[in-house]
Order: sequence, then C-alpha cells, then structure tokens
Amino acid sequence: YKFEDGSEIPNTAGGTFTVPYGTKLNLTPAKSLYGYEFVKADGLNTPIVSDGTVVTYYYKNKTAPEEKPSPVINTVSLSLESSITMNFKVLKSSLSSFDEFYMTFECGGKEEKVTDYKETDKYYVFSYKGINPQLMNDNVTAVLHAKNKSEEYTSPEKIMSVKEYAYTMLDRYSDDEHSKLRTLLVDLLNYGAAAQIYAGYQTDNLVNSDLTDVQKDWASKDTTEFKNIRNLNYKTISNPTAEWKTCSLVLKNSIMVKVKFSAKDVENKTVEIVLKNAKFTYTKDDFVNNGDGTYYVYCNELFANELSDDLLFTIYENGKPCSNTMLFSVESYAHLVRDNYKDKPLDKMTTAMMLYGNSAKAYGA
Repeated sequence: YKFEDGSEIPNTAGGTFTVPYGTKLNLTPAKSLYGYEFVKADGLNTPIVSDGTVVTYYYKNKTAPEEKPSPVINTVSLSLESSITMNFKVLKSSLSSFDEFYMTFECGGKEEKVTDYKETDKYYVFSYKGINPQLMNDNVTAVLHAKNKSEEYTSPEKIMSVKEYAYTMLDRYSDDEHSKLRTLLVDLLNYGAAAQIYAGYQTDNLVNSDLTDVQKDWASKDTTEFKNIRNLNYKTISNPTAEWKTCSLVLKNSIMVKVKFSAKDVENKTVEIVLKNAKFTYTKDDFVNNGDGTYYVYCNELFANELSDDLLFTIYENGKPCSNTMLFSVESYAHLVRDNYKDKPLDKMTTAMMLYGNSAKAYGA
C-alpha cells in the first residue's frame, strides 16, 4: 500500500499467498484506506510468473474541503470632517472572488450597515461617520460581510476608538519631522476632552488624560484672537421677501452650522450655502419649521480645516435671490462665545475646536 509518490502508507503491511502459475488476480481494492482515496493498482489481471508478482495499491489524500476565504479589515484611518469619520480599509485583491460585500458598525449600542464605499488603488474604504468630539473614548466595532457562491463570510472584528488611534499615531510619529501631525493629534484630543466636559460625558475619563508632559507641550497655544465677520446683510437686494435672523453652531454635536430665517412661506424656496468653490443647496424638505414664520437650516458640510473660511448664505425663490446674502464663519461664533462666556466650559470647548481646526489647516488635513 503506497501513496502516489511511492512512499509507504503508515500502519500498513503487505501479505503473501500462493496461487498456481499463470493465475490472473482480479482483486477488488478498497475505495478508501485510513481516509485516503484509491487511485490505481499495479500487478492485477496479469499472469503470475514463476518468481511471483507484487500487487501494489496506490492511494492519495482525499480532496481537502475548500478553505473558506477569510475577508479581513486591513487598516483604519481618520478623516477630520465636520464630525470625525473613521475609515476601514479592505484590500481589493482579498475580495476579488466575492459577489457582494458590505460592512456593519456598532458604537454605543447602535448598529449601522454601510454598503457604500470609496475606492483607492489598493483598497475599498468603508466609512463610519458622525463621531462627535465627546465620543472619542467610544469603540467602533467593524465587521466585513461578503458573499462567495451564495455563502456569506464575515471578517474578524476590527475595534478602534479615536483615542486609541490618536495615541498610536503619537507614538509612531513623535519626532520633530512630524511636528504638525503630532500637534494636530494633541489638539484633537484636547478638543475631545473639552467637549466631554461641556457635554458632561465620561468626565472621569478625559481622552487627553494620558498625554505625557512632552506630548502636552506639542499642543497649539491659545494666542489667536478670533475674528468676527458675521454680517446678516453682507450683500443686499431690493425688496427681500425672506430675512436672515441668526446663525450659530449646534453644540454637543459635530461642527454643524445652524441658521435661522423668516419667510411668509417656503414654497419654491431653496437655501444655497457657498464655501470656497463648493455649493450646498437645501430645499423646503430640509427646513425645520418653528411654527412662527421662521425656519432653521443645518449644514454639516465643513471640514476641520475650514473653520475660519467664509460661508455665504442666500435664499432663492424659483432660482432668484429673495433674501440678502449673509456672511458667517465658525470662527465668528468662537469670537462671540469668547466675548460672552470667557473661561466658561463653552468658551473652552469652542477655543479647543478652533485650535484643532487651525492645526488641521496647518497640517493640510
């Protein structure tokens, strides 16, 4: 009994028996032996000569069950948008045999399924958005789901928090060559801690509490005077039928701008927000009706490095301006807070937010 390569099968031994010369043996070999599959036999059905004949059965290993492909999440990164976005990356090559795939996220007891992804040269990138600054301690658990031949596979969990990511990056990029990045990371943690204090969330476990004295010294210094460019009537038109009332930020949340306007009705009206070369348009379905002839519009399209950039707000009716154009910036809000709430938790949070935004701009994030 041998394997296909001629080696002996363990725990087997040949046997000898006597038959007349010229006998043809027509033995039936076992189809399997110790789990090995029968392949062929030598020495059967040929006349036996005077010096005997050796009959050899050859076996091979049974075909091993096809290994299930094991999709995995390879790396994680952050995008510093209005709210922090955590990006989970999967190598394209690892999903080449799959028909469809998506990712599920769990954070703070809430689950979310994400089917949309971006592509780079090597990766599919699934993003978990909406991590508010006070939630930097909270773990995000990601699982990749993929189908192959109608069978679903799941990856091992990838668990990451903004805090863990930031400290890992600080350890990895601690030398002076990466001074802008390390400042950005420390400012990010300081912003998260200030937001925790303002929101009253996990204040006994501030995300910046593990910074060393050396790392603390990498933070931006609060030496900048914030500029206030807010102007409700920056550009005017004749006989406006809608009027801007206020502009501010939504707090305990992402960097979300909140503007209020009045109008007799909102039929055929849109709000256009211009930021640099980008335009964001909101329809009446996006307006929040206060029930007194005023409406709110919320914008969370800003990135961290755009907190000092001009925002222009205009209301249109049937495609034509029906309000004056308002000028605003997040920095303007920080200025107003500094004037009215200096050294209070609100001021400390907006100041930390601006320092983080300025370091993001310096870094080029």
